[in-house]
Amino acid sequence: MKKDDQDNEIEEFVPEDGEGNTLPEAKRLKEKLKAAEEKAKEYLDNWQRAQADFINLRKKDEDEMKDRRTQAEAAFIKELLPVIDSLEKAGPGNKETDAILSQVLSILKRLGVSVINPVGEQFDPKLHEAIETQDTDLEERDHMVANVMQKGFALNGKVLRPARVSVYSKSSKVNS
Repeated sequence: MKKDDQDNEIEEFVPEDGEGNTLPEAKRLKEKLKAAEEKAKEYLDNWQRAQADFINLRKKDEDEMKDRRTQAEAAFIKELLPVIDSLEKAGPGNKETDAILSQVLSILKRLGVSVINPVGEQFDPKLHEAIETQDTDLEERDHMVANVMQKGFALNGKVLRPARVSVYSKSSKVNS
């Protein structure tokens, strides 16, 4: 039943004094009912608003907790990077060192860490830090990564440490 139908229904039951005038008590009750309905609507609106505010606050808290966790993970992983560098320096060919390095990299991969090892890729200052340049006469090598001095790492797509690289640069010598 619509609100308008309810109002009409109430009006139908309002007693009259025989001359078409409503009795004062019925009129007072009708006004009191209308005021109570308005107050109930106000309470409902306030409750719905409070509920929405609570849901938004909970989502904000969850997002902040997620951000704090991501920051803590990133800080911990940054602390591990020198250990990874040391294992890489210590061990090409050393079975124990290679096994430890493989385990550490496997764990980091499960946590969302990816290695930035861009040999042969186009230089990207967002992912790479150029340490030196190497001359090249080949146009297709210009601004390509020649060597990686230190691998970079990213956590869920966000760079933790850029890869330190040597970049090819087309020599500007003009053959006469």
